[in-house]
Amino acid sequence: MKLKFTILSQFYERWLNKRLPLSSEIQLTQKRIFIFPNKVGFLFLVLLSLLLVTGINYQNNLILSIGFIMISLFVTTIISTYQNISSLIIKAGACEPCFAGETVALPLTLTNPNKASKVGIFVGFNQADSKLVSVIDKQQTIKLTFLAKERGRLHVPRIKLFSVYPLGLL
Repeated sequence: MKLKFTILSQFYERWLNKRLPLSSEIQLTQKRIFIFPNKVGFLFLVLLSLLLVTGINYQNNLILSIGFIMISLFVTTIISTYQNISSLIIKAGACEPCFAGETVALPLTLTNPNKASKVGIFVGFNQADSKLVSVIDKQQTIKLTFLAKERGRLHVPRIKLFSVYPLGLL
């Protein structure tokens, strides 16, 4: 089982590196945004499918209308999440010199070119160590830390930016 997961993760990393080459400054557009449901979102979809099957099986219009309202809520959440993350500009700054084995602080500048504020965005190398940036009006700088394992030029791991705004389903 672990071998399959390793092969899939290697395939995913190769595909991601080919599709989204590394850069010191990026703007989040349709090509760079992936919206997937989280655990709560998958639970919501399972509940939604059970609700629709029950409504169809028992020919109950009230259950069907609640199911369709939940579908529209889920689609609206996808659109709101995309609008919250899109057009954000992320620029990586220069790291301070350090020794092997020390932690390095990578400055990231998040710029919002739109008038609407960006709310509830998490930035990090993985979901466990991500930092919450509560509101981005114009520009905000944060520092991400990681361990310098060897001497020389550092290879920064891929930075993940995600948001659970507005309902925590995505």
